[in-house]
Amino acid sequence: MLAVRAASIWLFCAFLLTGACFIHPVEYDNTVSRFLAVGSLVDRGTLHIDRDHERTVDKSFFGGHYYSNKGIGTLVVGAPAYWALRKTLLPRIEGLPEPLLLYEEHARYLLRLLTTTLAFAVLAVLMFRLLADWASPRGAFWATLAYGLGSIASLHATLFSGHQLTAFWLFAAFFLLRRSRGAAGALGAGLAAGLAVLTEFPAVFPALALAGYAVASPRRGAPARAAFLAGAAACAALLGAYNRACFGSAFTLSYEVLGNPTFRDYTARGVLGFTAPSPAALAALLASPARGLGFIMPVFLYALPGLAAMRRLPGARVEAAGIAATFAGMAVLFSGYAGWHGGWTYGPRYLVLLLPFLAVPLAWGARPGIAFFALLGLSAAQVLAAQLGMPHAPPSIRNPLVELVLPLWRDGYSSTTLFGLGGGEGAALIAALAAVGAVAGRAALRGLPAAAVLAPKPAERWFAAWGGCVVLALALARTPDPRRPACFRALLLTHAARTTGAEPLALSAERAWSEAGGADACGAVLR
Repeated sequence: MLAVRAASIWLFCAFLLTGACFIHPVEYDNTVSRFLAVGSLVDRGTLHIDRDHERTVDKSFFGGHYYSNKGIGTLVVGAPAYWALRKTLLPRIEGLPEPLLLYEEHARYLLRLLTTTLAFAVLAVLMFRLLADWASPRGAFWATLAYGLGSIASLHATLFSGHQLTAFWLFAAFFLLRRSRGAAGALGAGLAAGLAVLTEFPAVFPALALAGYAVASPRRGAPARAAFLAGAAACAALLGAYNRACFGSAFTLSYEVLGNPTFRDYTARGVLGFTAPSPAALAALLASPARGLGFIMPVFLYALPGLAAMRRLPGARVEAAGIAATFAGMAVLFSGYAGWHGGWTYGPRYLVLLLPFLAVPLAWGARPGIAFFALLGLSAAQVLAAQLGMPHAPPSIRNPLVELVLPLWRDGYSSTTLFGLGGGEGAALIAALAAVGAVAGRAALRGLPAAAVLAPKPAERWFAAWGGCVVLALALARTPDPRRPACFRALLLTHAARTTGAEPLALSAERAWSEAGGADACGAVLR
């Protein structure tokens, strides 16, 4: 269908531009650790990061060497991409010590664009095409758009953090299993599921759910089941070889030999940091202004009636049960993790890998109307603010959007957009691009047929009421100690000023330290 093809192209371009538009001024430990691993391998031919390990706290230590403590999925994908860039677009950059990724912002941007951001755009096409055939083209369009604009997936598409890449691999595996019954598709699905685990170890749980989906399905014969397991086993063998080369044993993970004392304390609790679930942490992961999925991304409330609609359809019951069980299990599991908050981040970053699957029921549950667009707008506004401003927030800040992101943006801390624009100019550019994209999107949507199964209308009253609660909480929720956000604002402005060398940011940092009572007074607060 021509309309479906046009909508696919629009979604790919919209997602790609959404990720490509933003360049954050400061790279923090999570991404720096991954950049160090890629740069050390390509530029120095080593797996260790000894020469630059002090630039990140996200590291492992074994046998007298430091390594990135992250999964090797970003290394597996990033090293070939960076090698190609070094041979083509980045061969003449001289005068900078290796690895180039430490010192050249454009090199980091291009690598992230070719890996994380491109995967985000391809995922949009996979999601839309899968749901267009499964539910309806128009339902698929709204589900995909809600995922791209109304979730922190778009925020992580601007970061070399691994979470969005993991989400891509998991959904690619699901796409191949759903669309293909042959051995070739199953092999690709097994490889994709394995790469997801290599990128983020917690992906092992949804990967096991996908393995069950692949092996238990009566639609697939023995050759296809064996092919899936072979693909997953190949990735496991690669991880074992890396572990043996770095940590002395194929079965020793990087998280078992952490080089940071704080992180070692985390993993010393229970099993690699996982203990009994915490109701308070679970509530925060679902509904808090700082980490709550339902708070920052309330458009996903439409997944609830969507799952109910899927359960009534013979061709979607198994998938609905799998999505609900996997999400519930992961949320409960991470509520018992010592670092359940995800450290310096915005939103529940450990749940990013499941967001594409939560978007699937939206193809049946989303009812385009006032309530849906209000929740989509509320979701997009919160995510866009973090993209334009500061995408990281300390876990002790109760309301990061109001207490950190917006005040920092006011003081000049903002991402750089296309053509090097930042601050108000960058926001104006994004608004102009959004207007042009909306016109093109409306044209792409016009020829798509509507969904046959919709959400029960009475549920929207509760969703609208929840949206009102979100707005009220944004206005009222504050960190108990007001010195804490003030001190963190000063610290973050200082980081940005040192990284960019911008004099206005340095002046804003001085002013922020003065308002917070000085660096000495903030010392105890920031510990």
